[in-house]
Amino acid sequence: QVTVPYLKPLSLPKRAVAMAPRSKASTRVKAKGRPGSKDIKQKEACVAVIASAFPDFADDSSFCEEVAIELLATAVGISSAEGLKDPLQMVLAGREDENLSGVLAEVFRGLTDAGIIEDRNLVTEDVADQDPAPAATQPVLSEKRFLKTFSKELKNRERAAGAHEVSAEALACLHNWDNTGTGGMRCQVCNFETKDKSYTCEFGCGVRLCGSCWWKWKEKA
Repeated sequence: QVTVPYLKPLSLPKRAVAMAPRSKASTRVKAKGRPGSKDIKQKEACVAVIASAFPDFADDSSFCEEVAIELLATAVGISSAEGLKDPLQMVLAGREDENLSGVLAEVFRGLTDAGIIEDRNLVTEDVADQDPAPAATQPVLSEKRFLKTFSKELKNRERAAGAHEVSAEALACLHNWDNTGTGGMRCQVCNFETKDKSYTCEFGCGVRLCGSCWWKWKEKA
């Protein structure tokens, strides 16, 4: 009988497994998710505009910030003051229609001045640098259309104030609007006394309006 010697099994070295390099995708996504300085500045500017237009909520910074976030989410698609109604529903609730247009116009102007919304109706810098053009000889806004557009405002105008004060020259003017007019002046259409500012024309046609009538003239007349 032959005895076979015991042979210890050989242990093979473990095969090294190459590790896949860490993906930088998660890092990029995380970095992308962080708000940039531009976004922060836009939000701060938007909060300031809302607090100015709605002084009743000015002390509630968290609420103004919530409204600002809602507004900034839809700002790209807004091209007029009327387009602000939906994102500003929270602060517009309970306001009368006759005051609504002026408030929307004020918010829209503040957002365009801050560069958050682009006002497509503004003249380009090249045109603005030119000398003011003379008023047109033919009426841009006829008396008939003027009376129809502002029928509600003229009807509510106090009887003691008399007829509207908009001149024929103002009706014939192309208008380059300016919102730096003096406050405390009576609107030539509705006779409302402006508080902080009034809207005039850089062409010198003599028109003077409140925020509500200015917006209506610009958008609907």
